[in-house]
Amino acid sequence: MKNIQIVFFLCCFLLISFTSCNNSEVQQIQSQLSAAQEQISSLQEQLAQAKRQLAAEESSPPEASPENEDITVQQLKEDLIHRTDLIPVEAQLGGTFRYYEDTIKLLENHYVYAYAEDGHISVDMFLKYADQGDGVINWTLVAYDAGGGMTLN
Repeated sequence: MKNIQIVFFLCCFLLISFTSCNNSEVQQIQSQLSAAQEQISSLQEQLAQAKRQLAAEESSPPEASPENEDITVQQLKEDLIHRTDLIPVEAQLGGTFRYYEDTIKLLENHYVYAYAEDGHISVDMFLKYADQGDGVINWTLVAYDAGGGMTLN
């Protein structure tokens, strides 16, 4: 009878040890699963963001070509970048206005959209250009929005 009790207690001890070992393994696996699920969620969000960005790029109209073949899109952009005098608002808090070349878009009928900022305020502008020949481009500010709504110039 005593041997049966010892065997019984030994079996109970082994069963408890085995169960606690399984519980820690289960907890470790659950932790790994949770980390994997968080990583999947993060990747799904990155994918959704990339899809939204791609859809926005695909839906924007292609850039127009200059109507005068003597001037290129790059020449127009480079010329405008140096024409900060066309920006209709004053820089704030010691900032310096600048254009961002990737935001300059050539539109039809000699119009151009441009975005500029000084680090504190920004301005969206519609300009009209005219090729005067010999590399001279004449710019006219048509309208702008510096946060207060579109203003015609």
